[in-house]
Amino acid sequence: MSLLDCGTLTNASDLEADVARCGALALWSCSKSTKNKQAIRTAGGIPLLARLLKSSNEAMLIPVVGTLQECASEVSATQRTHEYQVS
Repeated sequence: MSLLDCGTLTNASDLEADVARCGALALWSCSKSTKNKQAIRTAGGIPLLARLLKSSNEAMLIPVVGTLQECASEVSATQRTHEYQVS
């Protein structure tokens, strides 16, 4: 997760921003798995990804939003499963 932490994006160097973008791309690729989505949430990835949403760099935003969408779909599916369980 430390790859995503480039501080404030306005003060990040091009290299730091590129490392964060590559980290987000890697997470997006891994976020197809339920186990990996849970690992991303447990490791504190959601707040770091949310911070990257402030970027104006489209190449950064696409994998960030993709990863957040994948993680949100898992939470949503889990909530629906719990709602329909019979006591």
